[in-house]
Amino acid sequence: MQDVLRPRGVFRSSYDKLSERTTLQVLEVGELADSFAHAITLMGDTYSVQVYRRAAERLRIAEASASVQQKLDMLSRSAEALHGHVETRRGVFLEVLVVLLIALEIVLAFFRH
Repeated sequence: MQDVLRPRGVFRSSYDKLSERTTLQVLEVGELADSFAHAITLMGDTYSVQVYRRAAERLRIAEASASVQQKLDMLSRSAEALHGHVETRRGVFLEVLVVLLIALEIVLAFFRH
């Protein structure tokens, strides 16, 4: 975790790697949840479906699933915020670079004439 928060220079934010990892985790957990849901729906045996439904009721899988979905949403929002921070930092750097280039052009114009 420490290497994620270490500054990486002008072109990379300290949140780049964290943003990438967070986005990857959102995708992985979402894929895992989809795989679980598809595995359950593919059971064609009515007895297996009934056993699953009773086990799901007893183990409160719906509540656990809702909790996982809430955490996944929170992680997704965090990834979006981190990505926004990274993009804002890059935008500010580019704006400063443009201003410096314009200032350089003005200074060079004075020295030419």
